[in-house]
Formats: sequence, C-alpha cells, structure tokens
Amino acid sequence: MNKYELMVLFGPDEAKEAKITKIKKIVEDTGGKVEDVSDWGVKDLSYPIKKFSKAYYLLFDCQIPSKGVLDVSKAVRISEDIIRYIIVRKEPKIVKESLSTVIVTEDEKIEKVTVKKQEEKSKKEAKKINKVKKTKKEGK
Repeated sequence: MNKYELMVLFGPDEAKEAKITKIKKIVEDTGGKVEDVSDWGVKDLSYPIKKFSKAYYLLFDCQIPSKGVLDVSKAVRISEDIIRYIIVRKEPKIVKESLSTVIVTEDEKIEKVTVKKQEEKSKKEAKKINKVKKTKKEGK
C-alpha cells in the first residue's frame, strides 16, 4: 500500500464529524486505512465554488492500495456535499550523499551534515569571490 494525502473541501455550515466518518468509510471500503485526520477549519476561498465563498478543509493521511485510489476518487467525486478534493501520493524523500543515495521516509529526518560538503561549498564560494575581485581590479 502507498501513502496518500487526501484534501477535502465542503460547505462551512455542514457537520464535520459526519464527513470524517464518511471519508474514512470510503477509504476503508477500498482496502485502505486512514492514519491521521488534520482539521484545518473554515477558510476563505480564492474564488466562489458552487456558490460558496468559504469552505471547511480536512486533510487525511491514508494508506491506500494503488488499485483503490481510483475508487476513492470516484466515490468522493460523486458525493454532492464535497466542493473540491485532491489526492496526492506521498513520495519518500531522496537525499544524495557523496557516493551513495539515502532514501528518507516522511517520519525520519536527516540532521547530520557532512563536514566535507560544507568545506567544499565554502571553498567554491571563496574562489568565486576571488575571481570577481580580480576582474574588478583588472578592469580599473
């Protein structure tokens, strides 16, 4: 199963708990599971959508089988009370090191910075600065 984010917008006056359970049921019916629900609250829209100037935002972190994404999309699309939705696959972050590539998941964070890379960057920047200074001196 792959990890996805599902953002759902619906009218500001509608019951959010009923919507949360409805979306969870849709995801679970396709064989997936909802890991987390972020309630973003009511926000202004950039332009009116279906005669609404404000919408209630909910963000679902889900695990859905790849075949089930289309089913979730179809079920959410035909729901009349949902204004807009988007499903995005969460890719693992890839960090390149000098000779190897490290794949970092969303839960992990890399805090180490190699000293060699920092030294190389500072040497390159110093060379560029010296070049600019030399060209300015020669030009005068």
